[in-house]
Amino acid sequence: MLSRLVNRFFKNTLYIKIRSDLLSVNLVEKNRTIEDKPLVALTSGRKGKRIIVAVGSEAEIAQSKGGNSVTIHNGFDHPRSCVRDFEIAQSTLQYFITRVVDRKAFLRPIIILHPLERIEGGLTQIEYRGLRDLAVSAGAREAYIWTGRVLDLQELIKLDFPQSGGKLGWG
Repeated sequence: MLSRLVNRFFKNTLYIKIRSDLLSVNLVEKNRTIEDKPLVALTSGRKGKRIIVAVGSEAEIAQSKGGNSVTIHNGFDHPRSCVRDFEIAQSTLQYFITRVVDRKAFLRPIIILHPLERIEGGLTQIEYRGLRDLAVSAGAREAYIWTGRVLDLQELIKLDFPQSGGKLGWG
């Protein structure tokens, strides 16, 4: 009973569509979406530690201003897989999540990751697990991996994944 009340009034569901050139994060309950390039601009700090300078389209601007000291990375751009670099992808997701979720939200979100490319033949269990771990490390309290058609708002609100038109995985 209490969990139903909490979910009804405080639920944050994020529907994240992943492409190598575009990341779309939708806060389902408010139907608020941000889309941007999944890029991270990095520079080297003390002891070689990587420091994030900018994310999204701003990463390209940061590189043009920072010259050789700033490098751009895309954690989702790989020829065979939907994730290239776990740490970069995690940082990118965390940044996008903070841009769309209200900072006052005290519940971690439910995240539905939906890779839209490089999934020919279906995802392997390792890929499901990697995507699930990516969502959890980015702050999810629950993580779902969906492949198939784009889900509509009502399906997302109810977490009602269709029996046909796609596949649901948990990793």
